[in-house]
Amino acid sequence: MHFIRTLLLSPRFLSAFFLAVVFAAPTQAQKDGLLQPGDDIHRFLERMQTAGLLNGAHLSHRPLSAYEARGYLDQVSDADSGNALSSVDRTLLARYRDLDPTWRNDLFGAESSDTLGGRTDWAVQINPLLNMSAGRAFLVSEEDPALPITGNSFRNVWQNSRGARLSGHIGPYLFFEGRLTENQRQPLINRLRDSSAPGLPSVQFKNGDTYDWMDSQGMIGLRTNHFEVRFGRDRNLWGTGTSSTMLSDFPTAYDQVQIRTSVWRLQYTNLFAALAVTGAGTPTGFRPRKYSAMHRLAIRITDRIEVGLFETVVFATDSLGTRDRFDLAYANPIILYRAAERDRGSPDNVLIGLSGSWRPVDNVRLYGEFMLDEFASSFFGEEWWANKWAWMTGVHVTNLPLERLDLRAEVARIRPFMYAHKGDYNAFTHFGDGLGHPAGANAIEFDLRAHYTATARLALSGSARLHRQGMDLPGENMGADPTRSYQTRLRDFGHTFLQGDLAETMDLQGSAHWNVWSDLVLDAGVRVYRTSRESTGSATWLLPEVAVRWGIPLNHRIH
Repeated sequence: MHFIRTLLLSPRFLSAFFLAVVFAAPTQAQKDGLLQPGDDIHRFLERMQTAGLLNGAHLSHRPLSAYEARGYLDQVSDADSGNALSSVDRTLLARYRDLDPTWRNDLFGAESSDTLGGRTDWAVQINPLLNMSAGRAFLVSEEDPALPITGNSFRNVWQNSRGARLSGHIGPYLFFEGRLTENQRQPLINRLRDSSAPGLPSVQFKNGDTYDWMDSQGMIGLRTNHFEVRFGRDRNLWGTGTSSTMLSDFPTAYDQVQIRTSVWRLQYTNLFAALAVTGAGTPTGFRPRKYSAMHRLAIRITDRIEVGLFETVVFATDSLGTRDRFDLAYANPIILYRAAERDRGSPDNVLIGLSGSWRPVDNVRLYGEFMLDEFASSFFGEEWWANKWAWMTGVHVTNLPLERLDLRAEVARIRPFMYAHKGDYNAFTHFGDGLGHPAGANAIEFDLRAHYTATARLALSGSARLHRQGMDLPGENMGADPTRSYQTRLRDFGHTFLQGDLAETMDLQGSAHWNVWSDLVLDAGVRVYRTSRESTGSATWLLPEVAVRWGIPLNHRIH
């Protein structure tokens, strides 16, 4: 507890907390800009969709813009005309729609506003961003004394993130959003690599095991009744579950242009992105870039069935110097990338995917995805290295057996060498992280989650994740690292699932969340984290933790 008191009373924490209070937004509802994947409004809308109160919504291309979310919240309100919602959900709906005055009066009063320009033709909002967590991890058991990084029986684990969010609109069509945070973190397990870490951008390392980084994201958008165009830097999550084999939000943000077209029962989304190649960069200091073009078509067959089709291509400059920028062959928003890639001489990495979601009865939704990198039917069953695919399936149950209880179960399996190519310059990666499922290649993962909205302010959550992955052996490429060239494989056949140095992670978490006011949330929980590897051994940690969050969603996958 002495460590927690020291952190919470430090000048850096107190100054950040003071600035957050002074510039705080007095209302929960988001007026402009974009939501963040995993935030409360996304979770609420998914629950409403599974419950059958949001038929026709397209929620598989996240993050939603504030305008999309507002339209869906209005649909839920219309569906509640028959009093389908509980009193708690009705309170949350009013809060998210900015119709509940109690969330405006907690500290500042009814006339307070975070809107600097409040006219109907333009508006600007400033909101604080804060994520302060502290805990002490205790080494419960250890089977190999060489495994723990510190060699101690305990380890302080903390994060210090503070910043601000600027959002608004100009006229009826243009909106914008920017988020900037300055961050430090001492993780439970240090996973240093080059000048970055999993899920993070360029990172500086202090004292050997403390991450220090700056995270800047910003988007400008234009919207009409059928089109929404975004330009800037952000994360994306495309798919039917909390994670995706197609495009996940685990990697850090990347520069992009995104076009969303919504007509009838269709939503067609194009994404043109500039990605980072791993490594320290060129002698001049620039980190090499690669590019990707992606598109996904979501089709609502009925109010209960949705099908999605996905395709992507990753490419970069070539050794002959014939291409040194984004290839216009992939700029066509309705072209098939595989055909265009073949016309270019097949030098690039093309992946395709299929997804589906079915709600057989209200409050139950089944979903799944299949992602294909390469496949040859003549070698099926022979464990050929290039038969590369990934699948994920899951179920979402809500309001059973309790109202406002969300239960999710997902399992994903990814073949060796999935997402990899001739090198990281055209692998399906960004800053060393796979853009697909965060479990990685040559892996299987089981993910169980529960979230119970007890009251409009109190929520309880729990998760259990079991991850198994065959890691690369010294000097041997077993297909676990997508940044490594598949040309360094030792053989063509006999690549079995989970081959290599088997690593296993078990991550159990339970937390309580109290929404004090506006976006200010207090978290308290406990975590059991066990990691093992055949070549080293295993260790189990017990981590009690407390946190203060303001405007930043809860991250279940943080190390």
